[in-house]
Amino acid sequence: MQVTNSQFTKYKTFLRASSSIEKRRNEINMGEYLLLLKVSPGKVIDVLDNLRNLPSKPSDGIDLDYTMNIFGTWDVGIWFKANKHEDAVGFLQSKIRDISGVTETYTVPTFPNQK
Repeated sequence: MQVTNSQFTKYKTFLRASSSIEKRRNEINMGEYLLLLKVSPGKVIDVLDNLRNLPSKPSDGIDLDYTMNIFGTWDVGIWFKANKHEDAVGFLQSKIRDISGVTETYTVPTFPNQK
């Protein structure tokens, strides 16, 4: 059986669509987290600088979205995605807790709302 150009083109289109669907499914399956930090007085800028110097993928299974300065009970916030809850815990323990000036953390697991 010989495959025509038309059939081959349809097959390539199907593979590309399948790949895009799988990529989107993986993005949706990533858990989203808000990590709140309390910081020693006078250390907020230093902590934010340390966080902003982290790569966008600081460890396996973690994607950093952004950091923010918070006014109130907490001082700094980090939005990130994790493939698994264990990845989120590992990121917190290996990359965040050792930053000088971080005195307390609170992790809020969330999920995306889709329209």
